[in-house]
Amino acid sequence: MEKDKKIVAFINGDPTGERETSSSAYFTRSFEKFDYKGAPVFGFQWNWMSFLFGPIYMMWRRRYWEGALYALLSLPLSWMLIVVPFLNGTLIPWIMNWSYRRHKAKAEKFFPGNETDQLTYLSKVGGTNKNVIIIAAVLTGVTVLIWLIALIIAAIAAASMASAYYY
Repeated sequence: MEKDKKIVAFINGDPTGERETSSSAYFTRSFEKFDYKGAPVFGFQWNWMSFLFGPIYMMWRRRYWEGALYALLSLPLSWMLIVVPFLNGTLIPWIMNWSYRRHKAKAEKFFPGNETDQLTYLSKVGGTNKNVIIIAAVLTGVTVLIWLIALIIAAIAAASMASAYYY
């Protein structure tokens, strides 16, 4: 049960580790597949949110450096439209588990025997950041707006060149 409390604190950002949600229940089941008698094992676990949103999902889950690094490393593969989402859906759950294990080990190292401080630490480094969604939406909107303006300018330039050609 102690491991479950730590996962709940890390996933939900709940310093008590008591507030179980469907998300923490999913990650509890998911993290068990990456564990064999306490030893980490690599396995595949599917996550639809990471499949659809990839690095943005990681950053929403407060894995900023991992999300940025993952985005940079997946850029060379982005021309293969199905490969990157498939990697997102399978590798990001493993990265989340790796991040949990890393922070759990830090909590146990810095706060040995003090479960309250361990849970508080895990809740501070875990949880979600809703501002990432707002920033991603604004950046997407600005990008779409820039593309629309560029298309309109290109259409006006093409029309003026065509009209100059016909006269």
